[in-house]
Amino acid sequence: MKVELNLPDDFKAELAELITQALDKNLPKQEPELEGFVKLGRAANYADISRTTLDNWLKASYIKQYQIGGNQLISKKELNDFIKQHSI
Repeated sequence: MKVELNLPDDFKAELAELITQALDKNLPKQEPELEGFVKLGRAANYADISRTTLDNWLKASYIKQYQIGGNQLISKKELNDFIKQHSI
């Protein structure tokens, strides 16, 4: 079943603006991922290691942690390089 409404253009524009405002107000904000970086919560999964191992590597300064826009991030390249250097 299809319903069509013929609405004035100014009403369509106002309705579209109200819908956009409602969505912006009520939907959670998603921060864009920075290319080449991964959040701490995903880094362990990305590297296929436990979160404890990741935390130990960070404490030992084997890999660097970055604070960007309120997010704690790890460089994918640095993580990959460290894993390659320490692979058996």
